[in-house]
Amino acid sequence: MFKVRTALLWLSFDVALSDAVAYLDAANWMRSNIEWLGKRTLKEICLPGTHNSGMSKLFGGTSFSKTCNSVNQGRNIRRQLDLGIRFFDVRPVITTGGVYRVGHYSKIFGNVWQGGYGHTIESIVLNINAFCKDHYELIFFRLSHSHNTEKEYSSFTQQEWNNLFQLLNKTENLYHATEDTYFPITTLEKFTNNGTKAAVIYIVDEPKYKTSLGDYTGKGFFYKFSLKIFDKYSETDKVDFLFMDQTAKMKKESEKRYFLLSWTLTQQAVDATMCPAMGKTIKDLAFQANRRLKNILLKITKTIYPNIISIDYVDNTELVELVMAVNLKWLTEKSLH
Repeated sequence: MFKVRTALLWLSFDVALSDAVAYLDAANWMRSNIEWLGKRTLKEICLPGTHNSGMSKLFGGTSFSKTCNSVNQGRNIRRQLDLGIRFFDVRPVITTGGVYRVGHYSKIFGNVWQGGYGHTIESIVLNINAFCKDHYELIFFRLSHSHNTEKEYSSFTQQEWNNLFQLLNKTENLYHATEDTYFPITTLEKFTNNGTKAAVIYIVDEPKYKTSLGDYTGKGFFYKFSLKIFDKYSETDKVDFLFMDQTAKMKKESEKRYFLLSWTLTQQAVDATMCPAMGKTIKDLAFQANRRLKNILLKITKTIYPNIISIDYVDNTELVELVMAVNLKWLTEKSLH
């Protein structure tokens, strides 16, 4: 467990991160620190997140799809939860036979859909429920980029969304609130009843006029304006540009918006085509980016900080350690002003 007084004595970020290794219980980091995190609003807390969260294994897809250009994570949702991840980017797709899974699809060469699909939605719900039996944490899932692969990759119809909601409604510990709730001003202790229960929230990142939550509204399911996330990736395969671009966006937007720092590198077309034999894989790029991630601490102040840090290929506790360093730095700077 972290201790607030320890943070006030830290003389460098390297010391902060090394202390984090010694004290952090990644699977319970919110509950273990509810004493000093509980009264802070969501806007005053940084969360660890993953990009294309459900794509930890490729089960099928188009002819162009390979693990090296379609898989963004090396751990399934349950293992990511154990590693401290609390914000998940889930992209639902419908595959052969009407099975709901997560996917990673995009248009290439002008107008051709390519990509693949990963775990089933049903298995992800089972992962969430298994974790929440013994861990009383706040967990967000953002649903976006829906595609029906059997209907020319069209976005979900309302009925297809309804079918997805029915599957996701089997999630236990869904958080209930009014439709117009704005989560960034809600305290952590309110979400989890002061660390005594889990809270799971699905954010549907689709225009309200296109997708209705119907009877599920406020019962664990919310429209995107409940978070109003600023999230713009850098679309680069260069780490130096990624750092410059994302920290510039953080400086400009984080004081007034709920800000997601998108710490992901993007494959270039030649890499996606030639990998794994010759081109850089998503995993190669992720490891390159993740080695530089702690440098963002140099840009953190009491008013400029990310609310979510999202990465590819989380495979250890380094991200949640960094997030806690951000949270403690925020607390330290607040206490000194």
